[in-house]
Amino acid sequence: MAKGSLLNKQNRLDRLVGLLRQDEVWTMKRLADQLEVSDRTLLRDINELREQGVPIEAERGPGGGVSLSRRWGVDKLRLNHEEVISMLVSLAITETLQSPLLAEPVRSVRQKMTLGLPEHQRQVVNQLRKRILVGDPASGQVTQTYSQPIAAITRQVTTGFFELEMLDIEYVAGNGAVTERRIEPQYLFFNWPVWYLLGWDHLRDAPRVFRIDRMQKVKLTGEAFRPRARSLILQGLDDYYRLL
Repeated sequence: MAKGSLLNKQNRLDRLVGLLRQDEVWTMKRLADQLEVSDRTLLRDINELREQGVPIEAERGPGGGVSLSRRWGVDKLRLNHEEVISMLVSLAITETLQSPLLAEPVRSVRQKMTLGLPEHQRQVVNQLRKRILVGDPASGQVTQTYSQPIAAITRQVTTGFFELEMLDIEYVAGNGAVTERRIEPQYLFFNWPVWYLLGWDHLRDAPRVFRIDRMQKVKLTGEAFRPRARSLILQGLDDYYRLL
């Protein structure tokens, strides 16, 4: 299924939940008409939302009533994969600060978040977690040369990372040399406050580490890539990170 189709489907699911939240009396036919879908598509959508933990009650037949359980509220937030990963990264970063006040609660929240996900989402999130690494805070020498990355660039980088899509970048090295690279964003690595991209560099035909704040331009190529062997990309870095 194309990316656009997935987005349209997700928008439809979000709209369906929004309609059911209005506390109106909905029938299968009225909902299908409102969403401009067939009865069969509506039934598939309802079943998918139920698998995600949304408690929808529906009676069989076109005239059957459809409602959202009144017991369901903001405590049943539905997050997409990127949102879950962002929260897990934030919690992992908090853990690296080693605050005695927050360490134990943060570790508990991280564990509960993962266990509370629907099974199909848990599998996707666990795969993404393996590609995000968190290390200790950066050294003073590194932070002195750090600058906040451009928001548009970070969006392109994270999209390429999540969607397994190659990036064309313009990169400024520590010595000031500017090069253009085509890279596979295989891993993200965080040393507070600096984000690194660990990837396969097609210019060098080898794994390379890039500081995201040194990227001047980033463009999605539309070309997909496959994850490479972990040992190949992370060679020599075992002492610098821990898994998310």
